[in-house]
Amino acid sequence: AYALQAGPGKTLFASQSPRKFEDHASVWRYRPGDPRDQSRWSEVLRVDGAAGITDLALGPGRSPALYAGVTGDDAAVWGSRDLGESWEPVHADGFDFVTVHAVAIDPAMPDTVYAAPWGAGLFRSDDAGTTWVELQAPSVSEAAFVVDRDAPEHIYLADRTRPVVWDSFDRGDTWAPLVEFDPVAHYRVMAMAQAADGLYVSLLDRSPGGLAVFAGAPDTGTTFRLGPDGPRRIDGLTRSALAFAEAEDGVYAVGHIRGVYLIRGDRAEDVTADLPAVGFNDVLVHEGEVLVAGGVDLGQDLKPVVRDPAVTNNIYRRVGASWEPLLEGDPFASPIKHLEADPTRPGMLHAATATGLHVSPDLG
Repeated sequence: AYALQAGPGKTLFASQSPRKFEDHASVWRYRPGDPRDQSRWSEVLRVDGAAGITDLALGPGRSPALYAGVTGDDAAVWGSRDLGESWEPVHADGFDFVTVHAVAIDPAMPDTVYAAPWGAGLFRSDDAGTTWVELQAPSVSEAAFVVDRDAPEHIYLADRTRPVVWDSFDRGDTWAPLVEFDPVAHYRVMAMAQAADGLYVSLLDRSPGGLAVFAGAPDTGTTFRLGPDGPRRIDGLTRSALAFAEAEDGVYAVGHIRGVYLIRGDRAEDVTADLPAVGFNDVLVHEGEVLVAGGVDLGQDLKPVVRDPAVTNNIYRRVGASWEPLLEGDPFASPIKHLEADPTRPGMLHAATATGLHVSPDLG
């Protein structure tokens, strides 16, 4: 499973990329009931020849539109207006690209949808995907984009090609650089997320030997918080962050290669404590619990990591100043790529891995 999306009526949607013996990608839908009853899952979309479905987005309301970003030679955005019962491609002529890596919906205008193809700019639809307009995005490839939760016409765009964050106040029609970081010190933006105290931006750094992460440098990245007074460097976080999550005690970040950090103000505290020295892919805050998902499938030498005893694939819950594992052994036989909590069912936790989608009815 690659992407998860909770739906109305306690439904859940999950995307599945093809395994070695398959030639299609799918979207699966889960109906309410016993979460361990596999018969409650049904395949609602199959795209033959697709390399994967990398993102799902669901609009607000009782009968929302659902969108799936499909990758491969015939990449597209597919849409459904009946919670997966029927689907159709919703991109127009000229909307051709290889990979859709992000889809977002305007929370105030749910018929407005944004799609970011890898290496092909940014597109917007104002009619729920019937027609699309290619925006004059300032970058051909985006690391992330955020629709401002306080003013949805305001969009932030993280540049994948250089260390710049752009913003638009007219839903992407015009753009201006919000902040341009030093290109000698930083390579590109890795992650971006909005919190109550500002916009968090994490950068991949350069070093004299090339990219810091491959040059053996002790520091691989720099994180900033963008507020009314401009960018403020977060001290103590010397690795690129892959994900952020806001909690009552601060903003948690999982670091590139290893490490978990708690950001308060302009300083990050390393709260890795007794966690293993492995990579962490996601962090989730739900019902007051802080969870991190760990494991890697690609080493710094860019070679696959397969059944390495030094690699631990697990989900950890913060308990005081320590962490406790939620899994015994390695039941998924895969890194945990993404965590999603069901907003309608307390305690329901979903984990997306390379071997499938796994569910816990009691928060692990």
